[in-house]
Amino acid sequence: MMLTSLRAPLAALLGAMLAGGCASFDGLAPKAVATDPAALATNQSLAGARLSPAVWPSAAWWQRFGDPQLNALIDEALAGNPGMGSARARIDKAVALAASS
Repeated sequence: MMLTSLRAPLAALLGAMLAGGCASFDGLAPKAVATDPAALATNQSLAGARLSPAVWPSAAWWQRFGDPQLNALIDEALAGNPGMGSARARIDKAVALAASS
């Protein structure tokens, strides 16, 4: 009784394994090519665009509000913020610890 109830799932599993064995992974390598930014011809498409310094915020954009409390909060946040190299080192350390256990 139990053997007959397992026949259909076992046949399906065997069929899937046989079909999977026929799969070819040839030619599945990435074929992406980096585009040269100079080839994008943005000076043609953006030729009529009027850009002013007000479009992009300055590096210290918060100072234009003239709020000493905001200045102090931003200074505190920047002081406790790790740089990209430090953040990458933390990630590498965590990956190494995870791989070792």
